[in-house]
Amino acid sequence: MGNSGIDARSEEPSFPIVFVYNINLRLLLRKLEIYSNLILQTPPFILEGDNLTLTCHHRQDLVLHGIYFYKDGSLLKVLEGNTPLLLGKAYFSMTGQYRCKKLFSVASFTYNYYSAELFVSVTEIFKYLVLKLKTTSVIEGDPIPLYCDVALNSALNPLRGNTRLEFAFYKDGHKIQDFGDLDTYQIKLALKKDSGNYTCNVKCSRYNVVRISQELDINVQELVSTPVLTVTPMNIQLREPIVLKCDFSVHPDRTDANLRPTIYKNGKVYERTRISRILSAREYDSGAYMCEVADSSRNIIKYSKTSNILVEEKVVNINMKADQPDPEMLAGSNVTFTCSVSEGTSLSFTWFHNFQKIDKGCATYQVRQDGRVLFIESLQKYHSGSYQCIASNHFSSSRSPQLEVSVIEPIGGAFLSTDKKVLDLVSEDSFTFTCSLSQGNGSRFVWIHNKQHLEEDASTYEFKEGGKALHIKSAQPHHEGSYQCMVEKNISTSRTLVSESGTLTLKISSKGGSYLKPMLIVMAMASILVISIAVYKYQNKLVRPHFLQGKPPIPCVSSEIIEDNVPLMDNIESFERTFNSYH
Repeated sequence: MGNSGIDARSEEPSFPIVFVYNINLRLLLRKLEIYSNLILQTPPFILEGDNLTLTCHHRQDLVLHGIYFYKDGSLLKVLEGNTPLLLGKAYFSMTGQYRCKKLFSVASFTYNYYSAELFVSVTEIFKYLVLKLKTTSVIEGDPIPLYCDVALNSALNPLRGNTRLEFAFYKDGHKIQDFGDLDTYQIKLALKKDSGNYTCNVKCSRYNVVRISQELDINVQELVSTPVLTVTPMNIQLREPIVLKCDFSVHPDRTDANLRPTIYKNGKVYERTRISRILSAREYDSGAYMCEVADSSRNIIKYSKTSNILVEEKVVNINMKADQPDPEMLAGSNVTFTCSVSEGTSLSFTWFHNFQKIDKGCATYQVRQDGRVLFIESLQKYHSGSYQCIASNHFSSSRSPQLEVSVIEPIGGAFLSTDKKVLDLVSEDSFTFTCSLSQGNGSRFVWIHNKQHLEEDASTYEFKEGGKALHIKSAQPHHEGSYQCMVEKNISTSRTLVSESGTLTLKISSKGGSYLKPMLIVMAMASILVISIAVYKYQNKLVRPHFLQGKPPIPCVSSEIIEDNVPLMDNIESFERTFNSYH
């Protein structure tokens, strides 16, 4: 029983080992079958500029349905039939692992494929290409010599003939030298604007290949800095000293450079020096100054910014006056204020009304003659108050004394009215004249009888309402004659406004006497009224626009509305009632 038995441990490994071996063998045979049925073909030697073509061959007995081309695992293109893949001009970047794959059918709707691989190497024409600068640094005024260093690949087939190279140079992507045989480029005189990124391009005409070098960053260092003109002091007073200095720095490697500073005034050479001194400034020293720094050949020139020098005189003795001598000014009139100084230059003027700055763009005021004059057209009540001007320059300022202005309304035409409808009285009747103004008010009333000024006499005349009314208690023959009133308004101790009324004629009859004919009385009253209106219009022809104005412009001054009085209209209505009573 022991001889016939089988050792399980000795027999177990034999079957799995054979099985695994058979599987690996089949996979290997399968792989050999896949790769043996296709051949991927390229030219034996590929140089940059050659045409690169991939051809995928298969056995004639195979029926295939398409060709797939890959590079480094990425699909390039799918073609039908046995068409080769034309990749065009070869570049070094095309080097890589290529593969082609063709499909064939195994059964209905079942496909398999064959595949072939090949490593393609594209030989570079240029072994290396470097743009070189023959100097370590570039300073303004130095030359910039550029050299395009290039070497051909030693693997190039000499049977192809000599290889001619052409060179071109670029700055910041713009061509500065076209293709030619020169492998160098030189800027004879470097300036700051020549800084930038430079490249050289090399072209092999035989293979139509162009290679671009890496960028070479060139920074042209300044030989001399941009000068700065300093002026001391900044604000210059008449007869003070001035120092002009042209400041600049030189490159530490070119301290021996022959540089020439020059100071200019108003575009003309002022002094060829770095420092200029004016011991006592005058007005003619004012102007636009600048300085330049240049090398001896004037190939490199640097300019400073312009400095405007203004020699000013201190403001002394400022004064302000008005063209109207009296500070009491009539509404509707014009006034001009003038600000002046006895000494001072480059002045600016500022006006104030009631301690508030006057805006030059305000319609209520007009600032003229570079600010020296303040003009007000048609004075109004809100123009009253204090006025003052300030004159100033960069280092001094002066304020004028205040000028107080009072704007008053003019008085209108004076006219008479009565408490009777007729001016033919009976002896011992009472009678009252009233003196009124078409505009404004008066401070004193004067009565005139037969061209003689009347004095108040309780037995003869009585003044009422502050002199505005003249009352006759008992009419007597000596009261007959013409009557007139005059209104006075004191503006100042030396100035008085006066308005005179027309005349009314009073008749006194004894008791039982007859009245004048009504029509004659009406005509007399009409004549008097017409005369009064004419006088009123004449006295106010320049004043009337003031009463048509409304509120002043905002925000210049506060608003004030002035309204017309209406006694003239009341008198006209009284006249119409009188006239109608006789018709």
